[in-house]
Amino acid sequence: MMGPYILVFFISFLIMVIAEYFLKKNKFLGCIYYITALILLAVFAAIRDFTVGTDIYVYGNNIFYDASHFSYSVALMNNERWGEPGYVFFNYLVGRFTTNAHIFYGCLAFITTFIAYKFFRKHSNELYVPFAMLLFLFFLYPLNFNILRQGLAISIMAFTFDYFSKGKPIKALMTGAIAFLIHDSSIIITMVYCLLFFLVELFRRKGFFSIKKATLFIIGGSLIFPLIFMQLPTSIFSSIDDKYYYLEQTVSFSNISYARLFIFAVPILYFWKELVSFFKRFDGRDSLTFAYFVTLVNIAFSAYSGSMYVLFGRGSFYFYIPFIYLICKLISVELKQSKRIIHYVFFVIYTILSFLFLLYIGNYADIFPFRISSSFSQ
Repeated sequence: MMGPYILVFFISFLIMVIAEYFLKKNKFLGCIYYITALILLAVFAAIRDFTVGTDIYVYGNNIFYDASHFSYSVALMNNERWGEPGYVFFNYLVGRFTTNAHIFYGCLAFITTFIAYKFFRKHSNELYVPFAMLLFLFFLYPLNFNILRQGLAISIMAFTFDYFSKGKPIKALMTGAIAFLIHDSSIIITMVYCLLFFLVELFRRKGFFSIKKATLFIIGGSLIFPLIFMQLPTSIFSSIDDKYYYLEQTVSFSNISYARLFIFAVPILYFWKELVSFFKRFDGRDSLTFAYFVTLVNIAFSAYSGSMYVLFGRGSFYFYIPFIYLICKLISVELKQSKRIIHYVFFVIYTILSFLFLLYIGNYADIFPFRISSSFSQ
């Protein structure tokens, strides 16, 4: 049932390993291999049956049909509930070349994965790109079979994280605005990043910093803030848009998902000594520090997913790429090759087990088993 995913993921990973090797000797050939891996993943997304991923029927097929058969304004008007302007425009753009929805989903998978790859490539001097992409494939790629427009926004928001981590808030807000045009939930994550940015600046200037204080402060604040946030009058949420009806639910500690909390706490526990050592040299403006803070927030969001999955569970997806960056960065700083190999093996096992728990066991959005569309299986 999950075999096709794992097979395609590891084949793509091996192609990327070859690509990474050739990039150092023949850049053109290395790029060809990377493009081949991305195309393989795009084809895998394109040939799936439309029953793989529930959001395809909620809005996916409808938006693409309108965007490929009518004008952009008509498509936007017909899908105002689920179609943000940027996502509808992407549908419209692809619709100028084809009316085949399978090809569209392949293009969506390609651009979503490519943007994530560009983020990791930007940090290639800090991490091993093929391994980062392998973790991305297990944690996020299958989700994108369902969340469609949010998946594209998640990849874009990786650069919002990157700019905030480097002390460039204007560029961060600009990329956040682009992501908002794709999926409006990204504005919540942009607000979270803004808050973390100001906290980091405060810690840096006041010399307040210690890893224990920061960990307790951010996790505590992240757990308490949703309780306060959800006490706001429900009319505020329903007046924004009726599709945010779920914000009228209540959040409580009694519904915390301890399993999800533990899953995303594992890398911090595993690398605790390395993190303590790193923060002794803290200067505030580096991606690892910001990724650590984001991971702490992700732990809280993941914990609350048991209480309100649509907001906190799906909101936590935005933090997966910084979370992957944190893991890969901490592995790369290990000087002993034997220990790095142990780290890689550990996190391959950890990632597969997380994949099983987060996606497979609960059969998230009916993405299992993978089914090839009858258009391609005959």
